[in-house]
Amino acid sequence: MRHQKTLIDGAGLAVRLTWYRPGEQMAPHAHDCHQVSWLLSGELREVGGAGEHDVVGTSRGVKPAGFRHANLYGVNGALVLGVDIDPEGA
Repeated sequence: MRHQKTLIDGAGLAVRLTWYRPGEQMAPHAHDCHQVSWLLSGELREVGGAGEHDVVGTSRGVKPAGFRHANLYGVNGALVLGVDIDPEGA
């Protein structure tokens, strides 16, 4: 089970810290918001419009609203800090 802590949830902005279990997967999906995320530890594979990307170690990803992608979390799981930005935000 994924563990998530919401740090900020306000008009047009949400910030969450999420732990994904080793081997956890997310089916293809898209978000209504823009997303910026930082992989703080662990690893993941993201499959999206530009192909597959293995993300290992501290890194940052940016996805515009509506970008379709899927995720597979590695053998060590992944700790991700995510920022959701509402394109219509206040």
